[in-house]
Amino acid sequence: HMNAQAFSEDGTAVAVGLFGQKTRVTTTLEHIEMMVVEAETAQSAAGLRQNPLVEFIEEEFFHPAPKPLATWGQATFKRGDTALAMDVPWGIEAVKAPAAWAVTKGRSARVMVLDTGVDSSHPSLASRLEKVKNFTRGGASDVTDQIGHGTHVAGTILADGANGGLVGVAPQAKLLMGKVCMAEGCSNIAIAAGVNWSVQEKVDVVNMSLGGAMISEGEAKAIRAAEAAGVMIAAASGNDGSGKVSFPAAMETVMAVGAIDSTLKRAAFSQYGPQ
Repeated sequence: HMNAQAFSEDGTAVAVGLFGQKTRVTTTLEHIEMMVVEAETAQSAAGLRQNPLVEFIEEEFFHPAPKPLATWGQATFKRGDTALAMDVPWGIEAVKAPAAWAVTKGRSARVMVLDTGVDSSHPSLASRLEKVKNFTRGGASDVTDQIGHGTHVAGTILADGANGGLVGVAPQAKLLMGKVCMAEGCSNIAIAAGVNWSVQEKVDVVNMSLGGAMISEGEAKAIRAAEAAGVMIAAASGNDGSGKVSFPAAMETVMAVGAIDSTLKRAAFSQYGPQ
């Protein structure tokens, strides 16, 4: 009802746009009560901002893109006299995942990863992949991971360990991959759209191994809406080594996750703080 039409003297319909401004609604993010709008001019955007029916309006910007990670280290851990048959990164043992597997391997869990995409044919991930969606350029189902970060993160979470392959913390969980980052960065609009998708899909948890020194109002609103809908979000504290946690990890509703090294001490690069 907010997109109107005017009529010229000859009766021809003329598009006016959102609240009479020269704009076009490209996407409606109904689960977080937002819209993505293209404005023809800065004046059109300013007109929306001044409208009392508009809560806020902000321009698209990009957080730094996640950096590629080192390849999984190959290690075989021995538990008693029995060697684990799978390729288990040291961190999997460090967080005591094998002990948790006696109770659950995440069979009923659905995990959404918002990242750089995923190698959907990876032999340790293909069996876990449920859905994909691209919120960056290209086709909606094109989640090609040109950086490798999203594939690595997804593997850490739920690689299935089949045929002696890599194993993640929850190797029976299902993966929903939302591509929100490209080489030039992670769009605040793409992140908000990804969080909207997580609410739509009613996933159990969202992993966001990304962030920056600030957060947009739209992203914060989206994350609060996800929390209210029962979706838990975990995000990276950051890799700059400072005593200041990155956003969105620094938000009260988000679980901030930092890093330790193989001696179980805080990794020198891992950001930290009261969050």
